[in-house]
This record gives sequence, structure tokens and C-alpha cells, in this order.
Amino acid sequence: MLYTVGYSRIKRDEFMNALRSGCEVPPGTGDRISEVYFSWSGIANGRSSLDLIGELPPWEECARTLGDLREMKASGLKLNLLLNGNCYGRDSASRSFFEKIGELVDSLNSRVGIDSITTSSLFIAKFIRNNFEGMGVRASVNMGIGTSAALRSLDGYFDGFYVKRELNRDLTALRGLAKIASGLGIEMYGLANSGCLCDCPAHTFHDNLVAHEAEIAAMDNAYDFRSVCGDYFSASPSRILCDLSFIRPEDTGLYEGVYPMLKLATRVSPRPAAIISAYLRRSFNGNLPELLEPDHSARLLPYVVDNRSLPADFGEHVSSCGRVCRYGAPCPYGEAAYASAALRLG
Repeated sequence: MLYTVGYSRIKRDEFMNALRSGCEVPPGTGDRISEVYFSWSGIANGRSSLDLIGELPPWEECARTLGDLREMKASGLKLNLLLNGNCYGRDSASRSFFEKIGELVDSLNSRVGIDSITTSSLFIAKFIRNNFEGMGVRASVNMGIGTSAALRSLDGYFDGFYVKRELNRDLTALRGLAKIASGLGIEMYGLANSGCLCDCPAHTFHDNLVAHEAEIAAMDNAYDFRSVCGDYFSASPSRILCDLSFIRPEDTGLYEGVYPMLKLATRVSPRPAAIISAYLRRSFNGNLPELLEPDHSARLLPYVVDNRSLPADFGEHVSSCGRVCRYGAPCPYGEAAYASAALRLG
């Protein structure tokens, strides 16, 4: 399995050392990091810029990022620029905005060379395809592409896409969609370690808040956003195994032949090296939620979920069970799996 991993500014040294070492990949699997995706200051992306701040002033941070990107490129890694903000407000179609995007892509191309971009904007997708020949254009996972109709409707905009998170738990549907994508000449990728609630009703609202955070921060605000998924798992901890879409490191083999590459969310995690190592080694000995982004481990305390205590058939079961429990049916498998893996600290 190939992986694309998110450039970490908050744990920059740990992240770069993980790339340099290769995280001691066991021989024979063929698993490796193929690409690094990154955002750029001043352009809204799928994560809060407050979570991406390093310890340096902005101009020094940009210079150091460029140095790291050059090192990655020289080592043979591909680079993917994130232009995946959920909303760009009044700039969404403005000429000045696309001049800014064009100048940024031109500059990064001349300095380091980028291979592709990821976006949730049809305008940005069309702009890149029309003006940067040979550059890959991927649809963001936040677009929720998960059906044949959705995929076919976007033909001509993208040459790759991240499939809707929830389909990680339906291998039959994934295989069917992968076949359609192949026929259209579009690559289908997956996100392995999402901690987002499946079918989250607040997802679009949250993504829009992130996209407009600079404007919001300048206001006298009446509310602070508190994620609904965190409160949900605090009240129903066993549901963390059933109502998320993550693929455990041990189960990635089930998706070979479906995904040519999996994305690991590492940009804002406090432990990017541990995440990368776990997936490359296809094994993790620790508290499962700590691999995910967002990480719900604090919400489950004083309990941890011991990954090695989950049933051996966990991946096979949750990727083929149909998730009937999402409509309110009991989930004896999930309850039993959580009971076997939940350990109380102290």
C-alpha cells in the first residue's frame, strides 16, 4: 500500500525524521510513503490555521517549509498542495483570488515542483486544469463523493478523488465505485484514519467555520464551536468502533486493489510518527483513538481502547456488515468488541 501523509508544522522535527527513517518498514509488504500533502499560509484549507501554527514567525515558517519541501522532493516523494477550504466567500469566483492561486502554484512549481492539488472548489479544479497542464487535480474527501452519479457528474473536473469516508465500511460498494472510476480514467483514494463521525450532521457547518476563521476571530462572538462527535462518544463510548470509518493498520490489506493509495491525517496530530509507523508496519500496540484525527481519546477517559485486544476479524466484519446499527438496531458485535478492548486506567 502506498500512503500520502500530511506535512506537520506543529511536530515538524518528528515528522521529518519519520520520513527520513522510513519508520523501519518490514520487508516484503511494499508499503511506503509516496507523497506528502501540505497547505500554504493565507489560503483557507480543510484545517484550522490555528492548529497548523509552528513556533516561528510566518516568514521564517514559509522559508523552513520550502526547505522541507525541497528535501522531500529530492528524496523522490511527490507533493500535493491543499486548496481544500470549504468556502472562500466573496473570493470564490473573483479574478484576484485566481491570480493569487496562480501565482502561488507558479511560485511553488519553480521552487520545489508540485505534482497535484486537492480542492473542494469546482472553480479551482477547472482553473488548475486549464492553466497547469499535467498537474493532477483531486476532489477533497469533504465533497462526499460516494455514488456513481456523483462521480460521473464531476467528470472533466478531476482526475482523482478521495471517496466519501463512510464507504470504508462497505467494501462491496467501494469495489463497484472503483470499477466505475477506472472506466472514467479517475483514480480513487481513501482516508484511513478519520475520527469524524459517520454521516455527521455538523460536518459542513464545522468546515465552513474553519474556512472563515480569520473573519470569525475578529468578531465579538456569542458562541464557541464544540464538536458534536466528541459529546456523542463521551455519552456512548462503545459507538467509537461502529460510528467511525477508520481502517486499522492491521486491516489495510483488505483494501489492496481498491485504493492505490491511502491518506493518513497527520497534519495536526501530536504523534505523526507513531501514526505513520503503525500503518507502514501494519501493526499498532496502543490506544486506538490516538491514531485518529480528530482524536477522541480524552473523551473516553478513564478508559482506553487497546487495539490488540480487538477481534482478529474486526476489519472484515465492519467492512461488510452493512452498518445496520446506524438506523438504531443493536450492534452486539460492536458492544462485545468494545468490552474486550476497553481497559480502565488507574
